[in-house]
Amino acid sequence: MDTVLAEAMRLEALDVPYVMVTVVRTVRPTSATVGSRALVAADQAVIGFIGGECTRHMMLEVAGQALQDGKPRLLILSPDASPRFSESDAQVIVKPMTCHSGGTVELFIEPHVQDPVLLVVGKSPIATAVAAMAEQLPFVLQTVSLEDNEGPDLGMLQTQLRDAAQPGCYVVVATMGQYDDWVIESLKDMPLEYLGVVASPRRGQILKERLADDPDQYTGVPLAAPAGLNIGGRHPGEIAVSILSEITRLRRQNDPAGDSGSRASQSPAQVRDPVCEMHVNLQTTPYRVEWNGEMWGFCCLSCQESFLKHPEQYVSGQKG
Repeated sequence: MDTVLAEAMRLEALDVPYVMVTVVRTVRPTSATVGSRALVAADQAVIGFIGGECTRHMMLEVAGQALQDGKPRLLILSPDASPRFSESDAQVIVKPMTCHSGGTVELFIEPHVQDPVLLVVGKSPIATAVAAMAEQLPFVLQTVSLEDNEGPDLGMLQTQLRDAAQPGCYVVVATMGQYDDWVIESLKDMPLEYLGVVASPRRGQILKERLADDPDQYTGVPLAAPAGLNIGGRHPGEIAVSILSEITRLRRQNDPAGDSGSRASQSPAQVRDPVCEMHVNLQTTPYRVEWNGEMWGFCCLSCQESFLKHPEQYVSGQKG
């Protein structure tokens, strides 16, 4: 078997990130061959051949950037390095060919990064439904059931959560009000992509107010409580669908490898909920408020109600 593909299969099985580099076009003279591949590991070790040392050096630089942000790139090395693409096309990089042999080499640089962790906390029917559906999605699923036969133990809870969570993960708390505040406390200093709590609007508001009252102690992502998009779900499975839909939307809006998020952010109908900071469509959301001469949109009723109580608190420093 091709050694490059064999190593790629090994790293995929271990869920270890790497970059695959493929020669897609050449102009003689050059030592590179169309179709040749090289694999770049996280420590910049290279397996395979895509050209001379000068080509390899520039390829490693761009591969390192791709591994960091997850964006594929086309790297063009040419004696004629004049721009041929729009400056806004950050996925095409043109650099001068510095090898003595000259020629042109075009490399497709494709990062293979780990799927993010989805941590589901709780043993409720909703937690079970979220975990079951998440197994069909591109996440690394982790669960913490919070068994407590002898009463709550915050130290043990923190250990369980810290072992399961990692920076950049998505967290769903479905404990039905049992120890949800402890979970938030345990993860308050971890950089998360999403923290959602399955709760009633009233319970969600209480949790948000506690965080707002102590901003120096909580610097994480805005709390989604109630978690999930407002699709009117009642059954645990329906609620799970709403939560995973919210997470997927957030993930793909922030996904540097896709453009669906950028299109949504450029749409004039898309605004940011000033309470939870989720993007919502101002034209379709039923939760809208005109305040201070401007229309504000919200993802759910609880966010709208929170805004109406203290609008100045949420619009400070915002443009809408």
